Amino acid sequence: MKTLPYKVETSEDGGKSTVHFPGISYLSSGPSGLLTPWAILQCIEGGQIVGLTNTVLRRSNMFTIIMSQTFDFNWENIAYAKRDMTFPYTITLDIVGIGRTSLQWKQTMVNSMDGSCLATGLVHMVLMDSASRRPREIPLEFKKKYCRFVKQSPFAVINIPEIPAVCVSLPVTVPYSDIGPNSHFNQACFFKHAFNCVRKANQIRPFYRFGKDIGERAMKKNFVLFKGESFEGDQLVFSCWQDRNQPQHIHTVITNNDRVLAYIKMTLDILEESKL
Repeated sequence: MKTLPYKVETSEDGGKSTVHFPGISYLSSGPSGLLTPWAILQCIEGGQIVGLTNTVLRRSNMFTIIMSQTFDFNWENIAYAKRDMTFPYTITLDIVGIGRTSLQWKQTMVNSMDGSCLATGLVHMVLMDSASRRPREIPLEFKKKYCRFVKQSPFAVINIPEIPAVCVSLPVTVPYSDIGPNSHFNQACFFKHAFNCVRKANQIRPFYRFGKDIGERAMKKNFVLFKGESFEGDQLVFSCWQDRNQPQHIHTVITNNDRVLAYIKMTLDILEESKL
């Protein structure tokens, strides 16, 4: 089985990094044998951490957290990769925007065996102070170095929809195993638990045009907006519902004591509407 050595490549100005990983983990596959969306997000997060290591943003008194992320999944390529139990892959991190306290990065995940793209997306990160855990301004030297990416206007504000009266709400206790390097609930795990709750919700109150097991439907796109942190032992509530006008969209709002922590919108492949 083909493997490639681990290595990190960084552009001359440091604005782009490509991390080469030797192989995907067997544990990244779901019941169907395909890579799961949250496993792909975990791989991408790993590339983020490594890619940011050599920048001025990785000082001991600051760290970055993901504010929002949007990813498109190429399931034709993901399904083709199923033939290999593991395969080498690359994660590319490319800066595309700088705000007052935040940055935007374009990210891609590529199967190194055949060069096919598995996922691509846009990640919006906020720079945080390690002591206060509050946002802090992007260092001036970083802005000067990448001045061509500095935004003159704020990034767009995205509103979270109200939880409708008709939805399925399920409790989740944050386990220690889902705590990440920043000592809070890992972002990919937010999505993993959200999808588990969506699958259970479809069993309790079946969604239109998804069949008995929504887990068998390919996920085309996901959007995640984070509003707050969560920690081990927190009692969260995942409220899920189907969009009334666009049935391919499933919405999930995650709360803790009625405080909204995250909003997730999943776009899945739906069944053809019956002509009968």
